[in-house]
Amino acid sequence: MLRQLADDYVRQRRGSREARSASGIKCALDSFLKWANGERVLYPEDVQTDHISHWLIHASAATHFRTGMPRKTLSIRIEKLRVRKFFRHLAEIGAVAPVIVDAFPIIRTPIRAPGPALKHVQVMKVIRKLPGGSPRLLMLRALVEVAYSAALRPCELLRMDVADFDAEGGLLRVLGKGNKERLVPIGRQASRSLENYVSAIRPLLLIFRNERALWLSWRGRRLGYAGLLALLRDQVRGRHTENITWYSFRRACATELARSGANLWAIKELLGHEHLETLKHYVNFSLDDLKRAHAKCHPRNFSNNCNPA
Repeated sequence: MLRQLADDYVRQRRGSREARSASGIKCALDSFLKWANGERVLYPEDVQTDHISHWLIHASAATHFRTGMPRKTLSIRIEKLRVRKFFRHLAEIGAVAPVIVDAFPIIRTPIRAPGPALKHVQVMKVIRKLPGGSPRLLMLRALVEVAYSAALRPCELLRMDVADFDAEGGLLRVLGKGNKERLVPIGRQASRSLENYVSAIRPLLLIFRNERALWLSWRGRRLGYAGLLALLRDQVRGRHTENITWYSFRRACATELARSGANLWAIKELLGHEHLETLKHYVNFSLDDLKRAHAKCHPRNFSNNCNPA
C-alpha cells in the first residue's frame, strides 16, 4: 500500500543526512495520502497522471491546517517537491511507472537574496549578553564562538568529536554536506573558549566516559538539532531585536571576511562550498561597503590604494 511505502521512505530519510527534514517529509506525504484515500487511491498501481494533476491543484488551494489561512507560496512549493521526490523513489524501485514522475512540473526554489548579516559589533553584543550560570550555558557561549569564527553549519557543529579539535594547530576537522571532510582554522578567541570548554566545562556534562561527541545534551549524549535550536532560542529570545539563528553567525563570518578584503576563494573553502557562486547567498554587502571598496580600489579615485593592472 502507499501508506506502507511512505512510512518506509520516511524511515530511510531519518537514517540519511536528510534526517532533519524527515518530519517535514512525513507531513507532506500524510497530506497527500489523506487526499489519495478520499480519491480511493490506495495502491501504487492505482496512481494515474490525472491523479497527480488533480492533487497539484488541491495542494495549491489547501489552507493551513491550524489557522485555515492561505499558505505561503514557498510552503506549497516545498510540499509538492517532497511528494515528487517520493514518487521518484517509487519509480526507481519499480512501484510506479516513470510517467507518473513526469506528471509533476519541474519545481525550482527561487533564488532569494541573503538576509541582512549581523555586524561584528552585533555578534559581540550577543555573546556578551549570553548568561553563564551553568555548564550548558557556558557550552552555548563556546558554540557561538566556534560557529562565528569558523562559519560552521549547525549540522557540522553537531557532528564534531573531541578529537576533531587541534588546539595546538588552531584547526577544526569538519564533516560537511555529503560527508565531505575539510580542515578549517579557528581564531584565537574561539580556540581559547573551546579549549576551556573541553578541559573544564565538558567534564561536568559528561555522563558516559566513552562518549566522543564534543557537544553534549543534558542526557550526556551527542547534542541533537532540536537541542541546539532550543539552546540559542531560549537565551536570545527577548534580548535582541534581530532574528538570530545559527546561520546568522555563519553569514556574519563570511560577510566580515569579505568586507576585510579576504580572498573570495578562501571564503568559499572555509564555508565548504563547491561553487564560488554560492557565496552570494551568504555575503551581504551594504551600499556603504560598496562605496568604501570603490573609493579604495578604483584607479580614478584620489584615495586609490590598489595597484592598477
